[in-house]
Amino acid sequence: MIVSLLARLLRKLDRDRVGVGCWFWTAATNRNGYGVIGVAGGRTGLAHRVAYELLVGPIPSGLEADHLCRTPACCNPQHVELVPHRVNVLRGRGVSAQHARKLACPACGGAYQLDSRGKRTCRPCALARYRRRHDRERGNP
Repeated sequence: MIVSLLARLLRKLDRDRVGVGCWFWTAATNRNGYGVIGVAGGRTGLAHRVAYELLVGPIPSGLEADHLCRTPACCNPQHVELVPHRVNVLRGRGVSAQHARKLACPACGGAYQLDSRGKRTCRPCALARYRRRHDRERGNP
């Protein structure tokens, strides 16, 4: 008997937990805590993406499913927003996101500004680095 993917998915969800409406994945997870489920051809898919595609619709190319609840094991499609990769990374908990949220330089407290290449930089620290390098090249201590 062939059981549909949707039926298998729904059997592996715990929707009765007290909380913020998350549908917790109760089966296998990857090392980051995201649910995984077998899909066609012996492949596996991320449970929250499979749930979104089955219950809402396809995920367009170039967009990622971002958990608004910040719970990797949640499969509730209402807790997912489709966003570009950059937005997903900057909303996250990783090092890139942590640095992007900093508004001032940890070394001197100066405000970050965009340089000519479009990168954030602290002008006082950049000027101090330039002066130290210039002094070394000129032989000044």
